[in-house]
Amino acid sequence: MSRTKRDKKTTHVRRKCRCFLNFVQGIYNFVRDDLCRCVLNFLRGIYNFVTSGSTNRFLPGDNGENDHLLPNTIYVTASVHHEYCRNVFNSFQNKYLESCDLRWTDDEVIDKTTIVFCPKISRLQDDIKATLNAFEIQGVPYIMLVVIHYCEPSLVPENLLNDCKDRRVTRFTNILYCDSKLCFECQTNKSASDEIKKFIQKNRENMRKKL
Repeated sequence: MSRTKRDKKTTHVRRKCRCFLNFVQGIYNFVRDDLCRCVLNFLRGIYNFVTSGSTNRFLPGDNGENDHLLPNTIYVTASVHHEYCRNVFNSFQNKYLESCDLRWTDDEVIDKTTIVFCPKISRLQDDIKATLNAFEIQGVPYIMLVVIHYCEPSLVPENLLNDCKDRRVTRFTNILYCDSKLCFECQTNKSASDEIKKFIQKNRENMRKKL
């Protein structure tokens, strides 16, 4: 099987697995009991096993050397407006980042490379501070901050994050979202996709240096 066909098949399998995991996660978010948590963790383990060995996705400039020794997954989370952030993440991933192994987590501890979604609700810097302070950050993990701006496609976004002074943040970007179009096509979202891919690429390079 050619690499192109293999990648298409793998992407199809990953999409189905992700949809099923999202379905189970939705049940867990509603029920919130120990049995459902155990089932969810079991299914996540199966998903990790199935996808980690069969998904060799290379970003530009990545020759894949020693990739079998590297963790493939980048975790994504949020501390406020959890379900809203997750819905935005799912929309953005399905549109722009299907080839990237990103996985949502409910863990309140950040001790590894993580992408944190932060909705802009009031003053942007206050929103960022509240989002990060809600986590227990252990060590010095690589953290990327993704600020969600609610914006209709016909409008010009305001108050985008252009500078992040919080030293806990390694990289940051902005994405636009609206209820009718979800994460619609625009230059801001395209730039966010590129920034996230660069963040993933940089993380893999850092991990490779440690081997």
